[in-house]
Formats: sequence, structure tokens, C-alpha cells
Amino acid sequence: MAANNPRSIYLMKTVALFLTVLVSALAAAASTPELRGIYVEDDKALFVLFNADTNASSRWLALGQDFEGYVLKEFKSDADTVLLAKDGAEFAVKLHAAKVKYAATSLSGTIEVGTGHEALRVQRATLVFDEENTFPLTDGLSLTIKPSQLRDGTILYKSRFEQIGADGKKEVTAAPGVVARPGMAFSMSIGELGFSFKP
Repeated sequence: MAANNPRSIYLMKTVALFLTVLVSALAAAASTPELRGIYVEDDKALFVLFNADTNASSRWLALGQDFEGYVLKEFKSDADTVLLAKDGAEFAVKLHAAKVKYAATSLSGTIEVGTGHEALRVQRATLVFDEENTFPLTDGLSLTIKPSQLRDGTILYKSRFEQIGADGKKEVTAAPGVVARPGMAFSMSIGELGFSFKP
């Protein structure tokens, strides 16, 4: 087959186009951010994205906001997935699964901070095992929970509150670890602060 044969030219152009599209798709997939956190409270949902290539993490983002050019378009709560858009392309990104040896990689539940009328309730919080999951609360107060599954199947919850004071300094109040069976609710108080978690 001669190189200037119309059929050969068509075949070479088709292969070149296919390789260009494939390389572009692989490059986009490699740099698409991971979904690392979901925070749902009443009708508000916030998300944390992470770029593994640059080791950069976003702050808590709402739908319509962007991270490194990726705009959060839609949240599919039943699948823990957000739809990101960039340069006319859309990417469905599922909640990042921690690399652990156990079958479960995350758990969802309800977090309630405080008591009575002043209680703040997060209707649905997703916790990734073996990673710190931070939830912004009110007035510079945040709660961080790190669940780890133990060999006997129970779950160790480590938690702490962080409060940014009027002077800008961060005050950390750590809680003792709590070990609970899967599906078991628990609560704890640390001084004036307290919270409960119900899977």
C-alpha cells in the first residue's frame, strides 16, 4: 500500500485522531480531583476535593464553586457522588475510598453537637476510615473525627474540637477514643463541648 494512497492517508488520520482523543481522556482522568469529604446539614451540602497529583486540598465547597477549574455542578446523595465540569467536559467523582484492609471504607450517620434547642444537627455525614474527617460547625468551631476499624470488627473513633478565637489563635480540645460496635451510636462530652454520632 503506497503512503500517498487515499485509503492509507484516511487510516493514518483516523489512528492519529483516536490516539489524540485517548491521550486527552487519560490526561483528564489522571488529574481529575478526588472527592474526600461530604458534609450535609439540612438543605446545605459541602464538599472537599483533593488533587493527588499536586497534593492540594480544597476548603469546604458548595455547589457552583470551583477547585482548580473544576466546578461542582450536582450532588447525587444516594451514591456519594458529585458531578464536576471543566472545559465543557463532565466528570462523576465518587467519595474517595480509604486504602484499608477491611471490607468497609466509609460509614454514614448523623452528628449532633450540643443539646436542646442550641443543638446543631448534621443530617448526614460520611466518614472515611483511617482519615480525618473535619466538619465546620459554627463561629470558627469545627469537629474532626477519625474512625479506624479494629481487627475484632469494632470501630475506634478519635475526635477533637478546634475553635478559632477572636485573637485568631486555634484552641484544640481532644477527646478520648471511643470503641463501638458497627452500627452502634455513642455520645461524649469534653468540657462544655459534646457530640453524638449515630450510624
